[in-house]
Amino acid sequence: IEHITSVNRNKAKFWATDQAGKFFGEVTKIRQTSAGIQGYIWRTVRDGRVRDEHAALNGKYFTWKKPPPAGPKGEPAHPGETYRCRCWAEPAFGPEYEDKNPEPEDPLTYMKRNTLE
Repeated sequence: IEHITSVNRNKAKFWATDQAGKFFGEVTKIRQTSAGIQGYIWRTVRDGRVRDEHAALNGKYFTWKKPPPAGPKGEPAHPGETYRCRCWAEPAFGPEYEDKNPEPEDPLTYMKRNTLE
């Protein structure tokens, strides 16, 4: 990207990271809706770089037809659609799958609990 567009290395890395996130977010949407999954639970990486508006959405259920106001100016957006968003959509079949406990859980505990054995 840096060579082709003549932009500096940091800008090229930003574009690459941003576009990869948008691509994977769109692929997730297509795969889930093609499989008949109408909604998702918003998930963040839960670190210090997560935007406040995205942290507030973590663990909540949304449908693919009606994204939450997650954009920088409150515009509707799914996980991965806003710049450098590292959030993802965990497939869910309804709002009953929404997190009941608003307190964040340790990621390793969450993964162990949700891993098929």
